[in-house]
Amino acid sequence: MTDLLRAYEAHLLAANYSATTIRDRLELLRRIDADPAMPYGLCQASTDELIDWLGQDGWKPWTRYNYHGHLAAFFRWAVGRHHLDWDPVADITPPRMPARMPNPVTDDQLHDALTRSDDRWRLIITLAAYAGLRAGDISTLIRERVTERRIHIVAGKGGKDALLPTAAQVWELVEPYGPGLLVRTRTGRPFVGDCLSVMARQHFDALGMPDVHLHRFRHWHATALLAAGVDLATVSQLMRHSSPATTMGYLLISDSRRAGAVAALPRLGVAEPGSNRLGHAAA
Repeated sequence: MTDLLRAYEAHLLAANYSATTIRDRLELLRRIDADPAMPYGLCQASTDELIDWLGQDGWKPWTRYNYHGHLAAFFRWAVGRHHLDWDPVADITPPRMPARMPNPVTDDQLHDALTRSDDRWRLIITLAAYAGLRAGDISTLIRERVTERRIHIVAGKGGKDALLPTAAQVWELVEPYGPGLLVRTRTGRPFVGDCLSVMARQHFDALGMPDVHLHRFRHWHATALLAAGVDLATVSQLMRHSSPATTMGYLLISDSRRAGAVAALPRLGVAEPGSNRLGHAAA
C-alpha cells in the first residue's frame, strides 16, 4: 500500500492538486486501509465493506460525500493505471450532494471581530472578508504578490492561479509590510496545513464568538457583493468557483431583498387598492 500511495501522490502532484488536498486524501486512504473494518486492507476491500464504512452513523452529509469522492478518485486512478484489477467503488451509488447553506457572518460580527483583534488577526480577517481568500490562500500569501490593484493567488484550491482586485481595505493593511509571508504564527513560523483554521477557532473562542469561523468571512464576501448589486457571474469569478451553482451556496439573500423582489412584480388581474377595477397590462 505504501508504494501505491507514493505513486498516487506523484499523480496528484503532477495534476497540480494543492498540498492540503494531497495530504487530506492520503491521510484518509491510510486511515481506511488501517481500519479493522477492512480486514484485508483498502486494496482488497469489497464493495460491501466500503458501503458499510461509508454508511457509518454520525457523519455530516458533506463528510460522507467527500469521502466517497476521494475513494472513487483513488480507485479510478489505480485501475486506470493497472495497479489494481477492479474498482469496488464503481458499484456504489454516490451520495447525493448536500445542499450548501449560506452562513456568512453578520456585519456586526465582522465589525466586532475586526475592532477587537490585534494587527495580525485584523489582516487575516480582512483578507478573508474583503478579498474572499480561503485559509490556505492567506497562509501562503506573500507581500510581493499584492499590489494596490491586484492580488496574485498562486496554486490555490485545485492548484489554480488567480488574479483578484485589491480592495482598499486590504491595501491599507498590506501596503506597509515588507517582503515575505504576510501572516505567520506567533513564533514567526509559517502556517502549515490547516493550522491557520485551528488557530482561528481558538482566536474567535477567545473573543467570545464561538459560532464564528474563518470561512464565514468568505461567505460574507460573496453575500456583500450580491447585496451591492454585483451580478452572480462576477461574484462567481471573484469567489473562484467553477460554477455559479457553487456560488449560490454562499449567498444569503436577505428577507428585505426577497420581499422587495416580490413587491416589484406587476399587478396583473389584481384589484387595485381603492377601486373596483382590476389591474391590467398596458396595451
